[in-house]
Formats: sequence, C-alpha cells, structure tokens
Amino acid sequence: MSRNLASRLGPQQFVGGLFGLVAAIHFALWTSHAGNPLRTSLQRGEVAAVPSAVVSYLSIHPAYALLFVVGVAVVARATLE
Repeated sequence: MSRNLASRLGPQQFVGGLFGLVAAIHFALWTSHAGNPLRTSLQRGEVAAVPSAVVSYLSIHPAYALLFVVGVAVVARATLE
C-alpha cells in the first residue's frame, strides 16, 4: 500500500501532506485536554467565544499554524506543477 501511495503522490505532495497532518493532529490533541478554552466554549454552546479560543491557540502555538499553511502551500505548488 505504501508503494501505491508513493507512486500516486510526488515527494513534495507527500511532505506537504505530512506537514498539514502533523499540525492538524496537534490541534486535535490541544482541543482534547480538559479545561481547554475551545473545548469549554463548545461544550457550553458559547459559539461566540470560539474565535477568541482559536486566536489563543494561534498565539500559543504559531509554529503549528505556520506548519499547516506551509503544508497546504507545498501541496498546492506540487499539484500545479
């Protein structure tokens, strides 16, 4: 299966996808902790507080947000070539 996946994806697409996946997993793990502002807001139904919780994540973990953006850019560039 890995050989089939490697033949369908170029190396840049694979690396970009991996970057995006790592960032998405980190965000999911961050939201899973008890007392997390995003999780708490959603559990209480306070949708208006969600953007501030996301901004809190971005200010605490800017590298993961950048990693996700770079991953998307790498995949897009490799796909357009």
